[in-house]
Amino acid sequence: MLLSGTALHEGAALAAFYLCGDGLVVAELETHDREDTMQTTAHVQASLSEKEGAAAVVDSIGVGGGVVDRLRELGAPVLAYTGAAKSKLRTRDREWGFFNVRSAAYWKLRELLDPAFGAELALPPDDLLVSDLTTPTWDITTGVPPKIKVEPKEDVVARLGRSPDRDDAVAMSLFADHLAASKLAH
Repeated sequence: MLLSGTALHEGAALAAFYLCGDGLVVAELETHDREDTMQTTAHVQASLSEKEGAAAVVDSIGVGGGVVDRLRELGAPVLAYTGAAKSKLRTRDREWGFFNVRSAAYWKLRELLDPAFGAELALPPDDLLVSDLTTPTWDITTGVPPKIKVEPKEDVVARLGRSPDRDDAVAMSLFADHLAASKLAH
């Protein structure tokens, strides 16, 4: 199945990143700067039309909301990703919960890359992606279960000097199965 993760950031520059995966191999990351929502929608739709059964995962907050709405209008298969939403998911060992969907998505990506469990994911050589993946920190919040909270994106942006859109696109795309399951449950 082809997954297209689209991370958009607000401001003068609009950046969209698409992930094309074959199993757990991230084959490609595309970047498109300074596009409006209709240009981004066209790129996502084009990437979806290349493979049967493809689905798009689009950040639905801010600029991405318009892309989600337009793709739905066009009948394209799209899953809206809301990083700030609550999550009931648990870590691989079921010991920890997550502060929000963004924390769950980033942690799932971490688990897929963990050599202690036999890394299950291949990523393309991309220095900015490596930087995006290794910058966020995390903490534990109290509760039952205790929850993992990944550093807020705004703090990561301040430290990197740019938005970690590549990491967002990869994490969102790999979180598609959870989004689809929650969509079916409602």
